[in-house]
Amino acid sequence: MPMLPLTVVPIYASTLAVYSLTLTARVIKQRVGLRVSLGDGTQQFLLDYIKATQEKPNDAELLTKAADPMKSKYWPLLAAVRAHGNLFETAPLVLLLATMCELNDTFSNRTLHALLAAFTVARVAHAELGVLRPLALGKGRTAGMMVTLTTTIVCAGGLAAQWAGWTE
Repeated sequence: MPMLPLTVVPIYASTLAVYSLTLTARVIKQRVGLRVSLGDGTQQFLLDYIKATQEKPNDAELLTKAADPMKSKYWPLLAAVRAHGNLFETAPLVLLLATMCELNDTFSNRTLHALLAAFTVARVAHAELGVLRPLALGKGRTAGMMVTLTTTIVCAGGLAAQWAGWTE
């Protein structure tokens, strides 16, 4: 069996791929349960709100509740869609940068493992302890994004420094 030029990135790419399937399954489960074939439920939420305002225009309590998207039955679908989307808005770039770092020996394998392990944990924390928590305000959301941004900057910066000849 020939040696692969990449030994670090595939571990994390495959781990994130499996996690993405988990997030996809959550979206599918929510969509099936709510009978929403496309989107995040926002359209259905707005239609429900319009219907409530037309049926009982003077019921302030009903209208207040109907106007709060976080109390809507569609909120878990919106959160699931965003958790899934957030992974796909960040993982491809970081994995691409990490692949270039590995191919160019920008960092040691140990450093690259540390960066990608932190990134993987950060993306799981961002979803599980952040976006999917009540009001999407879990502490994992902020911490996950900070680690994601740091990983992106370190990988991009390492490649730029190498390209500029500032490193060996």
